[in-house]
Order: sequence, then C-alpha cells, then structure tokens
Amino acid sequence: MSCKTVFSETEAEFLRGQRVARRATVDPSDGYPDLVPVCFVFDGVSFHTTLSRNSKRFRNTESGNKVSVLADRYEERGRTDDAVST
Repeated sequence: MSCKTVFSETEAEFLRGQRVARRATVDPSDGYPDLVPVCFVFDGVSFHTTLSRNSKRFRNTESGNKVSVLADRYEERGRTDDAVST
C-alpha cells in the first residue's frame, strides 16, 4: 500500500527551509525501528536524500517497508548564549 502526503503551501515552505530531519524505517528481520538524522532537500512534493547501498536504511527501504520523516524546528527559550545579532 502506498501513501503520499500532500503538503499545504505553508508546510511546503517550512520543509524547504529545513536541512535536517529524522527518517524512520523498520528492520524487517527483527521488527525494531531504525531512526536516524538525515540531511535532505524538499522540492515541494518529495524528500530527497542520499543512501549508501550498504546501509541499514537502504535495506529497510528496499524491503518494502514504510518510511516516516520528521522535520521540526527546536528553539530553546530562555537562553541568551545562542542568540545571533548582526
């Protein structure tokens, strides 16, 4: 079964501005999740990233398992040492 998410323009704009996400797959041999940070490019419809053919991520994806991607923005409130001004 295939599932394709359609993003609103606001969501697509947010995703185009992000560079790091978390990509989750499930290892078919043991059923455990494999969650890793990935750098990606979002073109408005699809996420693009690189995979080594020898990686667990590639094997999990090739086995037909579903893939989940989480892109978010974290801002720690109350900290002043991470502020940048020009």
